[in-house]
Amino acid sequence: MCKYFLILLQIALSLTLTAQEYNYVHYDTKNGLAGSHVYSMCQDNDGFIWFGTDYGLSRFDGKNFKTYTVKDGLPDNDVLELFTDTKNRVWIGTFSSEVCYYQDGKIHNSKNDSLANALKFNSVLKNVYEVYDKYLVLSDTYCFYIIDKNNSLTKFNVFDLFKTHDKLTLNFFCGRLVISSLFDKNIYTLNADKSLTLIDRTPLQSDGSFLDRDKLCIICNGVKSSTIDRSKDFIRFETDSTGTNFTFLNTYQGAWQIDTQNKKLGAHFLPTQKIPRTFIDKEKNIWFGTIDNGVFKLPSLNIKNVYNETDKEKESKEIFSIAENDGKIYAGSEHRKVLVISKDKKVSFLNKFEWNMMKSVIGPTANSRVTSIKKLSDGSLILVYETFLVKLNQNGSKIFNYTTSIKSVSEINKDYLLVGTAFYAFKMRTADLTITDTIWNNRTTKVLFSNNNYYIGTLHGLYEVKTNKTAHFLGTSHNSLSRRISNMLQAPDGIIWVATSDAGITGYRSGKIICNLTDSNGLSSNICKALFLQNNFLWVGANKGINKIDISKKDYPIVKYSSADGLPSDIINSIYIQADSTIWIGSPAGLTYFKEKDLINVSICNLVLESVIVSGKKLDSKNNISLKYNENNILFQYAGISLKSGGEITYKYKLTGLNDKWETTTSNTISYPTLPPGKYELQLYAINKFNKKSDLCIIKFYIAAPFWKTGWFIAIIIILTLGLFWAILQWRFKLKQQKVEEKNKTIQQIAEMEQLALQAQMNPHFIFNCLNSIQQFIMLNDKEKANKYLTQFASLIRSTFENSIKKNIRLSEEIQYLNNYLQLEQLRYADNFTYAINIDPKIEKDFIEIPAMLLQPYVENALRHGIHNKIGNAGKLDIIFVQQQDHLECTIRDNGIGRAMAEKYKSNRHIEYQSKGMSVTGKRIELLNTGKENKIEIIITDLIDNNNNGIGTEVVVKFPLK
Repeated sequence: MCKYFLILLQIALSLTLTAQEYNYVHYDTKNGLAGSHVYSMCQDNDGFIWFGTDYGLSRFDGKNFKTYTVKDGLPDNDVLELFTDTKNRVWIGTFSSEVCYYQDGKIHNSKNDSLANALKFNSVLKNVYEVYDKYLVLSDTYCFYIIDKNNSLTKFNVFDLFKTHDKLTLNFFCGRLVISSLFDKNIYTLNADKSLTLIDRTPLQSDGSFLDRDKLCIICNGVKSSTIDRSKDFIRFETDSTGTNFTFLNTYQGAWQIDTQNKKLGAHFLPTQKIPRTFIDKEKNIWFGTIDNGVFKLPSLNIKNVYNETDKEKESKEIFSIAENDGKIYAGSEHRKVLVISKDKKVSFLNKFEWNMMKSVIGPTANSRVTSIKKLSDGSLILVYETFLVKLNQNGSKIFNYTTSIKSVSEINKDYLLVGTAFYAFKMRTADLTITDTIWNNRTTKVLFSNNNYYIGTLHGLYEVKTNKTAHFLGTSHNSLSRRISNMLQAPDGIIWVATSDAGITGYRSGKIICNLTDSNGLSSNICKALFLQNNFLWVGANKGINKIDISKKDYPIVKYSSADGLPSDIINSIYIQADSTIWIGSPAGLTYFKEKDLINVSICNLVLESVIVSGKKLDSKNNISLKYNENNILFQYAGISLKSGGEITYKYKLTGLNDKWETTTSNTISYPTLPPGKYELQLYAINKFNKKSDLCIIKFYIAAPFWKTGWFIAIIIILTLGLFWAILQWRFKLKQQKVEEKNKTIQQIAEMEQLALQAQMNPHFIFNCLNSIQQFIMLNDKEKANKYLTQFASLIRSTFENSIKKNIRLSEEIQYLNNYLQLEQLRYADNFTYAINIDPKIEKDFIEIPAMLLQPYVENALRHGIHNKIGNAGKLDIIFVQQQDHLECTIRDNGIGRAMAEKYKSNRHIEYQSKGMSVTGKRIELLNTGKENKIEIIITDLIDNNNNGIGTEVVVKFPLK
C-alpha cells in the first residue's frame, strides 16, 4: 500500500460530490461466531467457510455457525492459521504451536493421529501452501515441513538453509514457493521433486511485488510507489486463491484490492476496520476478517450505495421514492430532501422550495418525507411531500399546494390528478394544483385511476369508485383485498397489481381475481410495499428483500434478492428500473443501484451428511448401516451449503421402504423415532435459492426383526390367536344373543307402554264430559252444536285409534290431532280459553315425523290443571313449533295457575280421576331414548311474575332430527 498515493487518492475522492459504498453482511458473536477477533479463514471442499478466532474455530454453512473448542479436540482455543488441502483436510494452527487438522467430522490432533503428532513446531504455524498439487508445506518462524500424498514428512530448518537463526519467511510468487530469511539476500524456491534451488532475490524485485526487509513496495497505476512502514500500516499481503488477478493488501485502515495484471490500485474496503485476513470463496463472496469486530461478507462489488459527502444532514439516509426524468434519477428522502443523480452518478439536491415561507402554515419544526415522485405525461414532475405538493414544470417553474397527510398521487389524464390523503381523496387540476372535486371522504393509503374508475386503497381493503362516485368494496372478491393496501399499479393488459401489508400480491381485472401470490408461492414475505413493472416482470419490494415475478407464466416463478446478495437492507421502500436495466432501490440504508446481470455469479449447492444418530448415539458409518430391532430411533443431520443463498435452502427427501412420496423441509434434521424392521433407503438433496440442486445423497440401512417376528414364533402366535379368536367368537355370539333377547323385550315393553299411553290419552272423564255435553246440546234442542260436537268427537276418536297402531306420525297429522282435541275442549269449557298453534315457516311438516300422540298429554295437563283452575282472566294456550339446527322444538305454554298452585288444588279437592297420561308418557320417552345417541328431551319451566306468583307453565319437547 502506498501511503502518499493513498493520501492523494483520498484527497481526489473528497473533491468529488459523489461517493459510493459497498454493502456488507456482518457476522459477529451475536450470530454465533466463536470470537470477535478473526485471525484466519478458509473454505473446505464441501463449501463450508472456516474462521479461526480468539475463542475457538467456527464453521459456517451460510446460515448457521458451528463452534469447535478444546472440548472437541483443539489444542488451544486461539486459532491463528487455517488451510484446506486437496484431501479436504482443514489444517489448524493454534497459539499453543501444536498443529491439528479436521477431517470427516473429527479433529485429528497429536493424541489421536500419528501425522499430527509428527509435526513439531517451536512457534505458531505461520504459513500453509499446497504446491504442484502434490505437496503440502507447513511452516513456522524457524522451520517448515513438506508432506507428500503418502503423508511422508521432510523437514527443513532455517539454520540448515541460511546458517542463521533469523526468522523464516515463505511466500508464493510467480507460481513458485519462495523461502527466505529476514537478513539473507539469497532465497530458495521449492521444486516439484521436493528439492530446493538457491537463487538471487534481485530478479523478483522487478515485478514490484516482493517484500524488501521490513518495507513493502508496490506499483500503483504503473508508477513505483513509496514504501510503507509495516509496523504502522501493513498487516498482510494476500493473494486470491480462486484464480482472479487480484491481490489484497490488508492494513489497519481496511483492505485494498490490487489488480496485479494491470498493476492498478483497486477498491478500498472497510476503511474503518483493522483487516488481518481477506478471502474469496468459491461463489466469489469476499470475506474480511477483522480485529475485534467479527467478519464481513461482501456478496457483490456491483451493488453500490450513493450518498453525498457534502451533505451535512446526518439524520437519515432513508429513501422513500424514486423516479426518472431526462435521464436523471430523483430520490425522495426525509427532511424535504430530494437527491438528483446524474448519468455519471453525481449527486445534487433540489431546493427545499422556500421552506421558510411555509413555516407559518405548516409549522416551524415540521418534518416532511418525500413519499412519492411521479413523472406526468407532460414531462413535469410531481413531488409528494407529507404536507404539500410541488409540481416541477419543464421550464423550471414550480407550483406549490399545501394540504395535509398526503399518501398517494395518480394521474387521471393530462389535465387532472387523483390525490389520496389521510382524510379523503380528491381530484386536482394539474395546471395549477387546484382541488376541483372530492372523490372519497375517508382515509386512503393508495390511489389509482384505471379503466375510467377510481381505485381507493384503505386500511381495510380496496374500493372501486365509479365516476358517479358509487363505491364497490372489492374485499368480497378475495380476502387479500380486504387487507391494508400499500401500493397499486396497472399493467398494459389491464391487470391491476395490488400490494398489501400482510397478504402478499393480488392481480385484479374486470371484477375477477387473476392470482394471489404469498410466501406459500415463493414470495419472500407477505408484507409488500414497492411495485414496478418491467416488461413481463413485476418487481416487488417487501420487508425481506426484492421479488422479481415473471407474470407472463402461469406458475409466476419468482427470483429473490436480499441482503445475502449484497443489498444494504432487506426493507425495500421503492424500486425503479431504467431503460439500460439499472435497478434503483430505496431503503432505510439509502439509495442503491446495480444491474441484475452483474449479480449472476457462481452459485453452488452442496449437501453434506454430517451425522447419523441412533438412539442418541452417533454412528461412525453413514451408509449400509445394520441396526438391531430396538435401534429404530434414527436422526439424520445434514447441511446444505450455498453462501450466496443466505441460508435460504430447502430440502427434498423420501424414505423408500416407508413412504415413496417426496417431502419438503427447511430443517437441517430428519427424525424417524419408531421405524419398523425392514430395509430402507433415505434419498435427500438440497435446493438453493437460485433453484440449483445438490447431488443426491443416498443412505441405506437395515433394521433387523426381533425374535418374536421369526417364523416359528409367528406360527405359535397364529395358533394361539386362532384359538383365542374362536373363544371370543363363541362369547360374542352368546353376548349378541343376549342383546337380541333384551332388545326384543324392550321393543315389547315399548309397544305395551305405547298402548297404555294411547289409552291414557283418552281419559274416561273427558269422554264422559264430551258425551254429557252432547246430551245437553240435544236436550236444549241445539241440534247444530250437538251435531258439530259429535262430528269432532268422532273424528278425534277415529284419529286416536288410527294413530295408536303407528310408531311415528307426520308432524302435520300431530298438529291436526291437537287442533281437533283443543276445539272439543273449547266447546266443553264454553270457550273460556283461547289457543294458538304457531309453526315455523321453515318446517316441512309433511316430511318430519315424531312419535305418535306424544304431545297430547302435556296439552291436556295444561288445560286440566292450569287453565281450568284459573280465576278471572281468560285462559290462553300457545303451542309453538320451531326447527333448530339438529332438532325440532315444540313449546307448550299456558297462562294457568302454575304447578305449585295446582298441587294445592289436588290436595284440597276430591279428584275423581287421576290421569296417568303424564307418567305413562314419561316412561314411554325413557324407553324411546334407550340405546340412542340423540334423545328426546323434556324441559318444564314454571312461569312466575315479579312477586314469585305462578303465571303459567312452559313445557319444551325437543325431538332429534337425526
